[in-house]
Amino acid sequence: MRLAVFAFVVGSVCLPGVYGESSIAIDESKIRAVLRNNSTAVLVPVSSSADHALRGILTIQWVNDDDQQLGAVRRDVTIPPGESAFESPLPFGKSSIWKRLRYNLTLSPAEARASPPLSGIVSVSQIADYVFELKASYAGVARRGSRIVVHAEAIQPATRMPVSGVQWSAALSVDGKKLNPVRTIKREDGFNDFTFDIPAAEDDEGDEEASVEITARRGDFKQDATVAVEIPPYLERQAYLSTGTNDSSARCGS
Repeated sequence: MRLAVFAFVVGSVCLPGVYGESSIAIDESKIRAVLRNNSTAVLVPVSSSADHALRGILTIQWVNDDDQQLGAVRRDVTIPPGESAFESPLPFGKSSIWKRLRYNLTLSPAEARASPPLSGIVSVSQIADYVFELKASYAGVARRGSRIVVHAEAIQPATRMPVSGVQWSAALSVDGKKLNPVRTIKREDGFNDFTFDIPAAEDDEGDEEASVEITARRGDFKQDATVAVEIPPYLERQAYLSTGTNDSSARCGS
């Protein structure tokens, strides 16, 4: 009985001290995703209070909302005393502002007592200042034979600030054709204006709805948006041209 009690006490004292005070740490607020030659790389900062270099394995991977792995990099690292950072290529693949980065740092068996494995997960919008939401809209009424201006903006999800350096493209799809903008105004603050000519229609065979497809890219992060553009029916257009108004009385002939 005394032997059993002694064994229990020894086990209770030793188990919490398997690792002792951790010698390494990762500051999640300093993890960064950056662009290298238009491709994403991830920097993971590691601090060590050990008096010698420690060896371990660092794994980083993208995951989606369903916790599905979308890409992973596993590498051997040597952690020197003090502050250091490890950079690894990790291309985005399919772009999404909802992606997250999962990391794990495990020391080698010979160094395992210096620290338990370090792991965590961070949102891509918190670590990459170049990812963005793409928003697009237009104002007014689109009419045949006139112009329409579509406004687009790239907004960083975490800071809600415009993202600069975005590459833009846009096209108007109407009557089975794709038309390029007649004018594009690109601003450094993340906003863009596309002006399109809506072709005239001589009869009621023309589309009553068009669409503008917009693509925005920053490095290997890409977002697409489609704006539906309603075009008044033929009779309404005729009434507007005759009276200069789109009032329902003109459309009904009353």
